[in-house]
Amino acid sequence: LKIYSYPHNYRVAKAQIAAAISGFEIETPAFNFPADAHTAEFKAKHNPLGKVPVLETPQGSIFESNAILRYVAGVRGDSNLLGNTFFEKAQVNQWVDFSANELESARAVWLLPIYKVLAYDEDAYQQAKKDVEKAMTIMNDYLARRTFFVGNAITIADLAIATALHGMYSQVFDAAFRGKFVHVQR
Repeated sequence: LKIYSYPHNYRVAKAQIAAAISGFEIETPAFNFPADAHTAEFKAKHNPLGKVPVLETPQGSIFESNAILRYVAGVRGDSNLLGNTFFEKAQVNQWVDFSANELESARAVWLLPIYKVLAYDEDAYQQAKKDVEKAMTIMNDYLARRTFFVGNAITIADLAIATALHGMYSQVFDAAFRGKFVHVQR
């Protein structure tokens, strides 16, 4: 398996962690983003949108990071990263979707101006902080009664949320903010 992206992409990290837990690695070939992603060849072979990450498999390419995550987690059926039961699998999908819809959009508005990828907008920044705090409160309350988001072992739900939070913990969450969410960070 090969994954194409730019360096330090948290969306790639979740698939790499899932692969490591499952006992294999994903190759990360040299890739000049965005130039390589916008070629006609890349779009025809991997992703018609010219976006990354893209996972190249023996059967073909997969784009969208959560689809990649689910594929990688399912390569070895014995890892249970997708959940143990039909109900747990639905719960895993619920929390992966929660990360994508409730956390990652606000994460982008908060972090991307720091990385000089997005223009700073004060109103959007303040709303993003509120949205992240709301998501953190929901997760903290939920994790007050359990160790993992689903079941009794790590799943891709934990990986998706942890990788989405990593940049915020390292860049913007100060001690006072982190202190309100002890169950999320343990």
